[in-house]
Amino acid sequence: MRTNNILSNESIHHCTGCQFCESICPTNAINFILDSDGFYKPQIDNNCINCGICKKNCYKFQEIKSDKNQDFKCYGAWSKNDDILNNSASGGIATELFKYYLYLGYKVVGVAYDTKKKCAKTIIVDDISNLNLLYGSKYMQTCNNKIYKKLINSDEKFVIIGTPCSIFPIYKWAKENKQIDRFIFIDFFCHGTPSNNLWKTYLNKYNSSNLMEVKFRSKVYGWHEYATEFRYKNKIYFSKKTHQDPFFELFFSNQLLNLSCYNCQCRDSFDYCDYRIGDFWGLKYQKNKKGVSALICVTSRSKKHFEYIKENLFYEQVEFNDITKAQAYKKIYTYNKSEREICMSQLLELNDIDAVLKNYISRKNITYKIFRNIKIIVSYFPRCFQNFLMYIYKKVGDD
Repeated sequence: MRTNNILSNESIHHCTGCQFCESICPTNAINFILDSDGFYKPQIDNNCINCGICKKNCYKFQEIKSDKNQDFKCYGAWSKNDDILNNSASGGIATELFKYYLYLGYKVVGVAYDTKKKCAKTIIVDDISNLNLLYGSKYMQTCNNKIYKKLINSDEKFVIIGTPCSIFPIYKWAKENKQIDRFIFIDFFCHGTPSNNLWKTYLNKYNSSNLMEVKFRSKVYGWHEYATEFRYKNKIYFSKKTHQDPFFELFFSNQLLNLSCYNCQCRDSFDYCDYRIGDFWGLKYQKNKKGVSALICVTSRSKKHFEYIKENLFYEQVEFNDITKAQAYKKIYTYNKSEREICMSQLLELNDIDAVLKNYISRKNITYKIFRNIKIIVSYFPRCFQNFLMYIYKKVGDD
């Protein structure tokens, strides 16, 4: 196997690990493995004929321009179905979209969590009874399970949801091959994907061998908190709140993201999706406890289809900037190379996420430690008082 090959030459971005090139290669020369840092990376064998097909739709070799503010339709929305709303990460808009397109004869391509393999994987859902497998945000790279190859070689219709960088190559391929009409593309506001080693080390806190289900973005502490629910045969365990949870604290430190995530051009562009969705963060729904989705209808067909979907939603039309000002849009993240290497190394050496976090905090300055403790203290206050403080904080920031 070799990695210094056609996928490395002349690239202008880091590899996202989307795995599209593996499916499009005519000689099956590309295989993805997890590298030592816990990210999917391609390996090329001697079957490579340097045909360049893999580069045509690869983000690594594409310069993407940021969108001008186009004529998007933007909404704050949440499902009228309480079961969907309560089990969704935010307002349940993704499930409502899936239901509609299943009715139209599409199959749904999304991400589920495999408790046995302890990883996220891309699956195809063709029945509404299995949409629960796609609930919740999975904060890790997904194994695409060679799904792209199935989509490319099929004549069926699919609605696909994923990070902007995973939607990008299949959209490019579909457009080039005049098959756009077979697909509906949904991406989401993406902060970035952390190392799979972070998740695997996190699982050591729990008896992962007996896990029956993992529910991401549980609303046990309310919509505004990031909580993970671990289900066993006879008990349920909830992670701590966001600012006390080692996984999310290290994730939001931005030291352990995929290198392609720091200056991602895909998340700044709407040229490759029909819809973009996400949590509707910011002041507008700060007091909402159940969850509100941000929904941007980008294309003419998504605007048309929303007219049928909206009967299952509570919604209101908003401005583009109402959504994007609190999202990972046109943001460049930074990291400390030395700090990143230390954290990556300790995830493997210590195999203890609490110890990795403790060491990380010990290396931070006093200002960081003070603000971290303030956040933890505030998390114990009544939600109404937290909302008031958050409102003041964001109001000052907006002004």
